[in-house]
Amino acid sequence: MLATSLVLDVRRDDEWVTGHVPGALHIPHTELRERIDEVRERAAGRPVRVICASGVRSAIAHRVVTQAGLDSASLSGGILTLRASLGSRARDVLVVDAAVR
Repeated sequence: MLATSLVLDVRRDDEWVTGHVPGALHIPHTELRERIDEVRERAAGRPVRVICASGVRSAIAHRVVTQAGLDSASLSGGILTLRASLGSRARDVLVVDAAVR
């Protein structure tokens, strides 16, 4: 599912650097309305999968993306659930900013 979608990470900058999906587009949810054209351009017809820490901000962002006419879904449980489902593989799958390591 994620491989054929644009992952839109709407967490804050300080959350993003602690680990994110490779290739994800990072736009904090507070900037999304002003930057929705970036999402449209990067999606290039692909569905958008919105992620945050726990699912609250991504649900709000999902509505913004949908209102812009894009196919969108919020990843329930956010990055916390994704990390938990990956278990020990999370360190190999998620990209972490080198300054945080």
